[in-house]
Amino acid sequence: MVKTKPDEDGELYKTYYKTDLETRSKIKNLIFYATKCNYELSFSNYESIEDVIKDANHVRFYGNESSVRRAIRLINLDNKIIQKKISFKVLMSDKVKDRLNKETEIKQKTQTGLKIIRRPHIVTFQ
Repeated sequence: MVKTKPDEDGELYKTYYKTDLETRSKIKNLIFYATKCNYELSFSNYESIEDVIKDANHVRFYGNESSVRRAIRLINLDNKIIQKKISFKVLMSDKVKDRLNKETEIKQKTQTGLKIIRRPHIVTFQ
């Protein structure tokens, strides 16, 4: 299912709900490039940084999947991408945005005040 709507700049973009095999392969390659290859092009499946940018630009439309959000977050940390002053924004449906916002609110509310220090310490409860 493909849905088009205008983004913040007024341009149309597509929100995809299901990914195809080619897109899944690109997601895996981006995560592999960032984690296992440590952002080194020579160890990855990519020939140049433009290939990485092209794949990241393609997969950012599939933001409803958590693997896409992880891949884009990792690619945005790459120094070569930062030097080119490029930042990718993941596009996702409003339903997923609301769910993620609720999850972060719950995590912030339920965080405990216990702090662990690795040395002799005294535990106090307030």
